[in-house]
Amino acid sequence: MRFGIIVNPRHRRSDRAESVLVDELNALGARYRTITTSVSWPGGRQARELLDWGADNLIVLGGDGTLRAVAPEVAGTGVPVLIVPTGSANVLARHLRLNHRGGTMVEVPVNEAEYVTADGRRAREAFVSMAGIGGDAEAVAGQRHVSGIPGYVWGALRALLSPGADMAITPRPSTLPADAGMTVTGRLWSVMAAKVSHPAGPVAVFPRAEATGQLFEFLAVRLDEADAAGAAAGKQSAVGQRLAMWARIAGDGIAGAPERNRSLDYWSGTGPRVVVDGSAPAHLDGDLIGKCRELSVRAGDKRLLLIVPDF
Repeated sequence: MRFGIIVNPRHRRSDRAESVLVDELNALGARYRTITTSVSWPGGRQARELLDWGADNLIVLGGDGTLRAVAPEVAGTGVPVLIVPTGSANVLARHLRLNHRGGTMVEVPVNEAEYVTADGRRAREAFVSMAGIGGDAEAVAGQRHVSGIPGYVWGALRALLSPGADMAITPRPSTLPADAGMTVTGRLWSVMAAKVSHPAGPVAVFPRAEATGQLFEFLAVRLDEADAAGAAAGKQSAVGQRLAMWARIAGDGIAGAPERNRSLDYWSGTGPRVVVDGSAPAHLDGDLIGKCRELSVRAGDKRLLLIVPDF
């Protein structure tokens, strides 16, 4: 049996994990080949090379971004992939550990996003667990200034007071009842599509999300509702209104009932189209793709065979 190993050297934990893994494979007398990623080649090319070499299994030492690069190359081949979560957030690996027994194999759809950038360029990319446009992408942008978890925290603190944007969300044509008639418009902080329940921290932001399913769980965070609540409260500053909104959202999330918050719109479906009046930052699996005018997501047809990590 041949093992192909893809290592993202950006993370210090990758080096330590690779050393332990190589010792174990040598002790077993297994054949393996290791390839590292780079900014120019984040994982897709490496996955193709290892498949051409004849790898029976792939082991990815990295985070959600590395897996996003690898996934479209391996999906549909039947070659199982083990995630060794050495990245910053490791959202998908954490979700799988919470919902499945470690060591089991699950099939995860590789999804597709289409977007129009602020300068009018159209593009299409694969992703696995999450996509978003607006404030949550502002939080991701913190990685540009500070790496690792501190970068997400710094970005999130800045994003809490993001002014938001006027957005219109319409469903794709579909025969599925879950897609029928779901339309959201207004001034929104963010629109998110998720296949994972816990994108950050212990609170289940997407309580019905499941990585192995076809449907996304969507969340639109309304700012017009927050402004209305602040106005009703009387003389409250814009910053005070926003912080009060987040306090109410946090309280409902901790109580296990985020759906009851009137600033949050939840629904399930195979994928809508989000159009922004102007542009807003967007991300795929935690990788910032820049400011976009439009973002559409679609549940994927090809499936990736993943081994659920138990460490």
